[in-house]
Amino acid sequence: MKLSKRVVIIIIINAVLLIALGVLTLTYNGIRGTLLSQSEAKRFAGQSGFAFGQVTSLFNDGNGVTINTIESWRREADDTLEKQSVTPLTPSAPLYLDAFSANAGTLSFEGLRGTAKANVIAVGGAFFDFHPYQLLTGGYIKENDLTRDRIVIDEAAAWIMFGSNDVAGMHVTVAGKTYTVAGVIRREQDSYSKDAYELTLDPNNCLIFMPYEYFDEDQNTFKFTSYEFVTRNLFNVYVYAMVVNTSVIEPDRIIDVNRRFDLWTIISDVLGKYGKRGIQTEPAVFPYWENAAVMAENDLAILALFMIICAVPPIVFFVILLGWLLKQTKGKGALVADKFGDLLDVYRRRRYKRQQEELLAAEEEPEDDGFDEYGDDEPEPKSYDEPE
Repeated sequence: MKLSKRVVIIIIINAVLLIALGVLTLTYNGIRGTLLSQSEAKRFAGQSGFAFGQVTSLFNDGNGVTINTIESWRREADDTLEKQSVTPLTPSAPLYLDAFSANAGTLSFEGLRGTAKANVIAVGGAFFDFHPYQLLTGGYIKENDLTRDRIVIDEAAAWIMFGSNDVAGMHVTVAGKTYTVAGVIRREQDSYSKDAYELTLDPNNCLIFMPYEYFDEDQNTFKFTSYEFVTRNLFNVYVYAMVVNTSVIEPDRIIDVNRRFDLWTIISDVLGKYGKRGIQTEPAVFPYWENAAVMAENDLAILALFMIICAVPPIVFFVILLGWLLKQTKGKGALVADKFGDLLDVYRRRRYKRQQEELLAAEEEPEDDGFDEYGDDEPEPKSYDEPE
């Protein structure tokens, strides 16, 4: 059957839309994997095959959590996970990871060759597991470090204070206190993180991470505005529900990181409320990496809209095509069934004939009664070769 020009054009248009849908899908998935701070659950799970959940809790400055509150939450998390028989992936692995941080303002750091003004983020827990900045030299600071006088600086601060980025182990002075450079990092290079950094913090300043103890000399007074948590999702222990239902910490905003970039979440929570997202009623303080994630959500919402636009016409076309094919075969179903039945009868007759032939062949073969022509007890005559 020859297709009309109009039908050919419709097929080409739908093919182009499907190709565009594929490109948009690849772009969507690429953006989902851009922000490393949003994929700690995947890194923590590794190759284990288990499902892990990641949750971010955000607080305002006055409602932030102290280290004592975090310790209370850790004890509750231990009890909850123990009751559900959640075990570590390996004997040496932690049952969960958490990280807490807050913007600590700006400070001036003095090195051998100059003074750098920096945006300071006070950190604790496994912060650099959630935020694996590219290390240029040295290492990260960790919760189990024997001393709390080490800091992590970005490469801009390293060049200003020392004229090099290979400065791990060097000393800097801040407010009369001496700290050791544990490592030098390179800030995120994706456009979302760059833009969020410039909008959230002073873009003219460097970035330095310090142990929260520097700002908590009175103990249990410094308040964190961001708390991140990841562990296994097992049975009825869904990590997001753990944080929502606890009374130990009461965040102003809870983010289910695992689902925030899912297509349905983007369509329902971002695209469906796109006009209202500019209205901020939550007092929670967003660190720059969370603002980067919000910017990514906005772009994903636009991509999702175009994905829907590209997907609807082909779906409608194939539904119409299916209806047309069913209409064309209407009334011919009995004929097709009869032909199929005839073929089946032919197959059965041929099979029956083959079976009968096999039976006749078996009956014509002489039966072996176990006796030879000389009798059962008589030996066969001995054979002698004729003389040459």
